[in-house]
Amino acid sequence: FLYPPFWLLVLLPLGLLAVDAAYWVFMLVTAGASAWESRRDAGDWPWGWLAVATSPAAVHVVVSGQATFLAVALAYGGLRLLDRSPVLAGVLFGLLGYKPQFCLLIPVALIAARQWRALASAAATGIVLVAASLAVFGVGAWFDYIELMRASGGPRMHHYVMEVLFSYVTTPYVSALVVGLPRGV
Repeated sequence: FLYPPFWLLVLLPLGLLAVDAAYWVFMLVTAGASAWESRRDAGDWPWGWLAVATSPAAVHVVVSGQATFLAVALAYGGLRLLDRSPVLAGVLFGLLGYKPQFCLLIPVALIAARQWRALASAAATGIVLVAASLAVFGVGAWFDYIELMRASGGPRMHHYVMEVLFSYVTTPYVSALVVGLPRGV
């Protein structure tokens, strides 16, 4: 998969459970964390969160076993804590590093907001996660991850995503292809 090796550190304890139990523990814990963070900013909680949790997008997350609820909880938590506790906010943002696209966006946002302590904390968290994964899984896991990332931009992976995984990839690009638009569009 296209997540960095430190994501395996999160999943490792779930390996002690049967697959179906691990799935439900992960979904319930991450959905609960998302609901917990959402309640702090939503005056209509729990109804607003329940509407989100039963939306087609959330159903897709549960059916496909994605970690979106965790990303929502970490992002909301980081944003909520940014002014009050920038170091803790940075830790939450650093934990979002399991989603590589956030490794690009979160630092840009923190720099734009001049949240230097949060930025430093996020970077330190990322370094600790990388070091921990190196200690547990070795450098080979990172070389494999880098090779997988390199190969993921190639035609073989593109074909695999378009033919096998397209119904799990919810991006504007894939949506355009599904409705028959040419790739150039």
